[in-house]
Amino acid sequence: MQRLGRLALPFAAQAMLSLGQMGITIVGTVRLTPDGWGRFAVLLSVFFVAAGFVRGFGALPVVIYLSGDPERSRAARRAAVLLTLAAAVPASITIAVVGLGLATAASGLALAVALVTYALYDTTRSVEMSAVRYGRVVSTDAVVMVVLAGFCAIGLLPGVDASVALPVAMTIAYGAGAAGLALRGRPTRSWSVRVFLDEYRRDIPFLALDGVLIGTTMSAVVIALGASTSLAVAGAFRSCTTLIAGPFQMLQTGLSPTVIRSMRGRAVEERSADHRNPTQAAPSSFRARMRSLAFPATIAASAILAAVLWGTTAAAVVPFVLSAVHVTALSDAVPFSVVACLLVSALWTSTVFSTFQRYRRSNAELTTVRVITLACSLGILIAVPSDIAVPVRLIAATTPWVVVPALHAALRWAPVSRRL
Repeated sequence: MQRLGRLALPFAAQAMLSLGQMGITIVGTVRLTPDGWGRFAVLLSVFFVAAGFVRGFGALPVVIYLSGDPERSRAARRAAVLLTLAAAVPASITIAVVGLGLATAASGLALAVALVTYALYDTTRSVEMSAVRYGRVVSTDAVVMVVLAGFCAIGLLPGVDASVALPVAMTIAYGAGAAGLALRGRPTRSWSVRVFLDEYRRDIPFLALDGVLIGTTMSAVVIALGASTSLAVAGAFRSCTTLIAGPFQMLQTGLSPTVIRSMRGRAVEERSADHRNPTQAAPSSFRARMRSLAFPATIAASAILAAVLWGTTAAAVVPFVLSAVHVTALSDAVPFSVVACLLVSALWTSTVFSTFQRYRRSNAELTTVRVITLACSLGILIAVPSDIAVPVRLIAATTPWVVVPALHAALRWAPVSRRL
C-alpha cells in the first residue's frame, strides 16, 4: 500500500500543477484574440525557457543527485532557494524586454515578476519531492491550483485585460505555494551556499544551459511556427501542447520522480557491485551495458507508443467534446494532437536518457549532446519546405530528440562514476 501511495502521489501532485497551467491556457484562448493569444503564447515560451535556466541553479542539482535522500535533500533547501533567487532576478529582465518588443509591456513586466515566485516554488517543491514528501506537495499544489483558478477567473470578467490578469494570478498563486512549502517544517541542518557550490558548482552551468536547451525546443517550435505561418497557428499549437498534450505530459512528469529515484538507485547498486568479492566472476562489459540500458530503453519505447495512442484518441474525441460544449475557439488546436504528444514524449525521453548518463558521463558532454540534438531538430524544421504540412514538419523535427540521446547512451555507456 505504501508503494502504491509513493507511485500515485507524484501523479496527483503533477495533476494539481498542470490543471492550473491548463486554466491559464483556457482563459487566454477564450478571452484573447488569436493574434493576442499568439503574442502571449510567445511570451509564455520565453518565460519557461527562463524558468528552465533558473532550475539549473537549485532545483535540478537536488532532483538529480539527492532524489530519494530525504535528509540531504532538505539540508540543501536553503542554499538551493538562495541560488534560485539570485538567478531568477536577472533572468526575469529578459521576459520584460521581450514583452516590450512584442508591444505587450504590461504582460512582460507581470510575467517577469511571476518568474521569481514560480522559480522559488519550483525549487521548494523539488526539494520536497526529492525528500519523498509527496503528501505535503499534493496538499500545497491543491492550494496553488485553487488560488490560481480563482485569480484566473478574474481574467474572464468584462473589461479586464487577461494578458495582465493571468501573470498576476501566477505571481500570487506560486508565491503562496513557495511560502507554504518553506514554512511547513524546517530541516534539522542546512547547507551553506558555499557547501552547495563546492558540491555542484561544476554541474550548475551545464544544468542551467541544459534547462535552456530543453525549454528552447518547444518555444522554438512556437516561435518558428509564428514566423513561418502566423501567430494564430503558433497560438493554436501552444493551446494543443497545453490542453491536449498537457494531460499526457502531466502523466509523464508525474512519473519522473519515480523514474529518477529508480535510476539513481540502480546506479548506486551498479557502483556497489563493482566492489564485489574478487572470487566472483564479473559480468562482461557488453552484458552490463545491455542490462543497464534496458530500463531507459523500455521507458522510451513505452513513452512513444503512449504518445501515439493518446494523440490519436484525442484527435478523434476532442472535436465531439468541443461541439457538445459549443466551444469553437480551440478547434484549430486539434490537428496538432498527435505531433504535440510525440514532441512532448520525445523531449521527456531525451531527459530520461540524459539522466541515465549523468551518473556515467560529465554534464559538459551531456550538454554538448543536447546542443547537437537541438541543432539537428531545428535544422530539420528549417530545411523541410514550408509548403509541406505543418504536422509532417514537426514530426521530422521531433525524431532527433529520441535518436540522438539513445545513440549516445548506447555508444558512450560507461560504468557508474564514483561521484554520485
